[in-house]
Amino acid sequence: MNTKKVIQTVNAYFNVDIIKHDRKITTVKARNIFCHLLRESGLSFHEIGDAINRGHQSAMHSINTVHEQAESYADDIATIRDILDLDEEMPINPGSVKAILSAVESDDLAYDHKFFMLRGFLEGHLKG
Repeated sequence: MNTKKVIQTVNAYFNVDIIKHDRKITTVKARNIFCHLLRESGLSFHEIGDAINRGHQSAMHSINTVHEQAESYADDIATIRDILDLDEEMPINPGSVKAILSAVESDDLAYDHKFFMLRGFLEGHLKG
């Protein structure tokens, strides 16, 4: 999993900067999800902490928080995973653009999830 891409996706989804030393609840939640996703991908606590300019203890605490409060994190984690998976599956080409628009038009996703999927895709692929 590309650490920079996960940072960009989580930051865009929550409209925060997880690298900043900020204790606002939205930033903390975003940082916790970032740590959780990277741990799932096999990174060590030290590598995760380094990615967000924190120690390994902070990464461990974030991951434990996600596990303890799994229900309140589940929807956001699933959506961010979908965005990241979609990004990996769809290199930019005309067919990809049609596919993402079809996914966004689907009735299976909530409006806010559709917006973040499209926004993440476009920011990641269409910037010069």
